[in-house]
Amino acid sequence: MFDVMIIDTGVGIADSVIHFNLAADEIVIVTSPEPHAMTDAYAMIKILCENHGRKQLKLLVNMTQTQREALKVFEIIAEVARRFLKIEIGFAGYVPFDPQVQKSVAKRQAASADSTFTIAGQAWAGVMRSVYEGKGRPGTDKRDCKDVWRELVWSNEARAVLG
Repeated sequence: MFDVMIIDTGVGIADSVIHFNLAADEIVIVTSPEPHAMTDAYAMIKILCENHGRKQLKLLVNMTQTQREALKVFEIIAEVARRFLKIEIGFAGYVPFDPQVQKSVAKRQAASADSTFTIAGQAWAGVMRSVYEGKGRPGTDKRDCKDVWRELVWSNEARAVLG
């Protein structure tokens, strides 16, 4: 039914966030240039790598002022992951800061209504195209959304039973 499904797990490292990430074929960690966001992104990378063996991770930098800033953020996190986790993370791209997104947040409205006409919306569309192009097309052996949900439910039930 879906070729690509994106789940914004929000900030933090709750069990549900870990489960959603583990169910994914491809994990893209999203961060921003803020130091606390970069620390959180690295913490998620570390947990997924060390505790769950996931080593194929990508980083997307959101709300950057320039491409140079995005690459600098990526390089910092990638270098720490290389040095301490012995993994190479990929660069999934960046989404520039967009005042329209802030306006939508202030109004408590989804920014998606006019997103294809905004700076951030166009950048997200580009990221999605690049993710989609790297994936199988309908009818391939990729898991579908039912498989993902089944895994999530099973892993939560198994944790409850096994304690």
